[in-house]
Amino acid sequence: MRLKFKTREEKLSDLAEFLPDGNFIAVFGTSHTSGICKRGDSEAIAHEDIWASIVGSELNLEVVNASNPGNDNETIIQQLIDFLDMPGVLERCKHIICELRVAEGTTRFGRDLFGNLEILRRAEFVPQLTNSYFGPKLEARDSDGGLVGHITVADKLLSRLTTSFLKLKKKEQMQLLQSMVLDVNQPAVGAMHDIVMDILHSFSNYENVSMLPFVKDYNHIRTMSALCRAHNIGFNWFCWDEHAQFEDPTEEYKVVKSAFKQTTDVFDTEVVSLAGSAHKHFVKSLPPDVKFSDFNCECGHQNEGMHRFVADSIINNIKEIV
Repeated sequence: MRLKFKTREEKLSDLAEFLPDGNFIAVFGTSHTSGICKRGDSEAIAHEDIWASIVGSELNLEVVNASNPGNDNETIIQQLIDFLDMPGVLERCKHIICELRVAEGTTRFGRDLFGNLEILRRAEFVPQLTNSYFGPKLEARDSDGGLVGHITVADKLLSRLTTSFLKLKKKEQMQLLQSMVLDVNQPAVGAMHDIVMDILHSFSNYENVSMLPFVKDYNHIRTMSALCRAHNIGFNWFCWDEHAQFEDPTEEYKVVKSAFKQTTDVFDTEVVSLAGSAHKHFVKSLPPDVKFSDFNCECGHQNEGMHRFVADSIINNIKEIV
């Protein structure tokens, strides 16, 4: 007997049970907002030291942290759509802050490159929010009732790789590709290595060196802003990481920025004191005898010091409007 899957509305209602009873702010973002920071045996900083938690504490509001390591802007849009449709959100969510990526050098491709789709044909998919920091882990089941983990569109239909993949040794590349194979019995990795390399070389040599990534990401941010505005919820965004174009912009980037300033509210909703990137402003705030590397974790993320700086910057930007 085939299992009847829950409807989207039922799944969103299940997720809504994890929301605070009172007013709250919501944050979306990447591993930075999830507090990832490897130091020895520890994989993350304490919950209360994550920038979002500090903001909530200072503003006396609960925080729904819907971040997820590896998130990109397209995925965050899907999270945001589901979030705004959850029962209770429109009544109690007072502000949304997104930690986003701009022209990061990432491309996506279909996971069907790595094996057959039989597993996914039998699977129950759950909303993208299921994999977020704030807690809900809805179990997905296949059509026979067996648990198959948390199956989401971004995690199982798509694969995400950055151009840094090209710098890895082939053995490391093969290990990473193996983790993407849908069916472990499929001898797909060796056959697909060359295809993935072609995809990334093409992306690196053409799309990633043009104005296209900036146009895509600023359009993503515009979509998020419009979604929040349509639901009468305040919205702000910022980037954590630095990008070379922010410090030494090319003529192409200047054209893109000018076009979006003239025709959209993208830069009106950016956190003013973190404009460009939080990384840039944090480095400028450090005394001459303090190095940015002192705040780095073993994994390349940053520790409590930068989280505190980001939190203070955001609080100063939104405290009068929340």
